Amino acid sequence: MKFIFFFTLVLLNFISCGEEEERPEQLDRLRVIGVKTNPPVIIFDDLSSITDFELEALVSVPKDDEIIDQINFVDDSFLFTQTIDIVWNEPVFLEEFSNLNLYLIKGKIDLDSLQDNQQYPDLNNDKLEEISSYIFRYGLEVKTQNDNEIVVGNFIVSLTENEYQNQSFNIDITNPIDESDYNKEEEIEIKMNLEKSVEEEVKVIWFTSEGKIENPRSKETLLTTGTGEGKHLVLVGTYGKFGYLFNYDFVSINVLP
Repeated sequence: MKFIFFFTLVLLNFISCGEEEERPEQLDRLRVIGVKTNPPVIIFDDLSSITDFELEALVSVPKDDEIIDQINFVDDSFLFTQTIDIVWNEPVFLEEFSNLNLYLIKGKIDLDSLQDNQQYPDLNNDKLEEISSYIFRYGLEVKTQNDNEIVVGNFIVSLTENEYQNQSFNIDITNPIDESDYNKEEEIEIKMNLEKSVEEEVKVIWFTSEGKIENPRSKETLLTTGTGEGKHLVLVGTYGKFGYLFNYDFVSINVLP
């Protein structure tokens, strides 16, 4: 069983990789790449007027495997958050590549439970002045025929106006161009633009369905295509340190025979 925590970033240990070592930037197994929350931050006084709060998990699955279940996971091990149940829907197919498929798994929060004052034990005591927000913890377990993965993360209910409530990371891959052609084992410069609505430390992580990325945590780096032909994925994710905001962009490249 694999367990991933989305708190401020994906906790992936990028190691110095030799020819035979695992390359974490390669999406060659079941991976929950990131989880979006919409809105990113909820203001406590707005709870009664909110009609929808959605989570969206981006998942890659090897071509020879398939998702068989997606269920709520409750993580009671973290002492500084409140846990919240999520209803996760059936995966929605996003795009097919030569050796993997991308899916979105959307989840809904029970807003009635989020509005329950029992979730906020300090609202009516002297500690309230010391508290600016509550952190709620969600979890998702994805099961396939051959694998499973658990991801947990946090979102914020703020008691005051919060600079992160309307935050956004707008990102786009500027190179390579979508559906461009390359040869096997060709070196490609990969680049992305990032625009932030708030000043926040953001982690950048590149992923690919095949090949090697020189520095997966750099906005500009090099990708060497693999030895397999066909439609390959190049994807970049951004992970906010304080606002828990995830976003992504991806393109496909065609590796010629």
